[in-house]
Amino acid sequence: MYYSTGVPAFGTLIYQLILTLVHCLDKNISFAGAYINLENEKSSDAGRHYISQKNIKGKKCNIFELVVSEKIKLCELFDLPYITKKDILSKEIPSAHLYSRNMKQDKLEKKLKYLKSRFKYYKKNDIFTIAIHIRRGDVDINFKDRYIEDKYYINLIVQFTKILKEAKKKFKIHIYSQKELKTELYENLNCTFFINTDISESWLDMINADIFVMSKSTFSMVPAIYNSNMVIYHPFFFNPLKSWISAKDSNFESSIKKYIQNV
Repeated sequence: MYYSTGVPAFGTLIYQLILTLVHCLDKNISFAGAYINLENEKSSDAGRHYISQKNIKGKKCNIFELVVSEKIKLCELFDLPYITKKDILSKEIPSAHLYSRNMKQDKLEKKLKYLKSRFKYYKKNDIFTIAIHIRRGDVDINFKDRYIEDKYYINLIVQFTKILKEAKKKFKIHIYSQKELKTELYENLNCTFFINTDISESWLDMINADIFVMSKSTFSMVPAIYNSNMVIYHPFFFNPLKSWISAKDSNFESSIKKYIQNV
């Protein structure tokens, strides 16, 4: 029986767990799940992310227990396997070949239907929803391989708004980010901000959105995998799925117009 490490922070944990599960299904390997252990959390960076996400700095609480609880909650959200105790004969499955910057998504594509069948989606309503994840916090302008400038998101919002108004659609635009986001740049764009909100709630909205705009982050990769509508991908070191589109594509605007008209 094999297990995977449960040490990474939340987005990385679930993304890596998805890849490991897919690999084990493909190779017919017995997989127990992610090993989530209280002692392991004392040497991980998930606590730092959790403090920032929940805004609990200075409050009296056991951060490590809260982190373990949050990780279990996220595994259960996606019906992904996890363990809190491991058998003496269990082995950790090597993750280096799974979690790499050049990983091909072929195996993941083949198991998408299976993964999505285990997830509970919202019921659709008549309001067209756009969810945008803007990674800030520990990712600032100095992180060239992960930072995306605000003007990229602003241009997309302006473009979406124009097309939706022309199509006479009721719509709402949700922005998910951290307290470092310069919200004043988006003030006149009719957006609703969700700053440092609950991870599960944020992911649920991103997954169920009619359009989900990713950032360059595993926190975006997870909901993008489960979103069955339209995902806007910004090129970075993780490869996209076949159905995702890039704002840099030559036919981007026509693709958006066609999609919105047909929803």
